[in-house]
Amino acid sequence: MRKIFHQSYGMTISSCIHKTRIHYAQNLLLKNTMNVNDIALASGFSDPGYFRTVFKRMVGVNPSEYRSAYEKLHINTE
Repeated sequence: MRKIFHQSYGMTISSCIHKTRIHYAQNLLLKNTMNVNDIALASGFSDPGYFRTVFKRMVGVNPSEYRSAYEKLHINTE
C-alpha cells in the first residue's frame, strides 16, 4: 500500500499527513491568536517541539516567524 501511495502521489503517507497538518496550522497561525503549542495540538501533533521541527522543515521558518512575517506583510499592504 505504501509503495502504491508513493507512486500515485509522489510522497509517503506520513509526508502527506504532515503536509495537510502544516497547511491547517498555517491557516490557524494567520487567522487567530492561539499560541503555537495550542495550534500544534489542534493540528494533530501531540508534541509541540516536533510540530515546530516539521513546520520549519516544510515552510522554511518556524511558526512564530511565519506569523510575524504575515503580520508585517499585512500591515504594510493596508
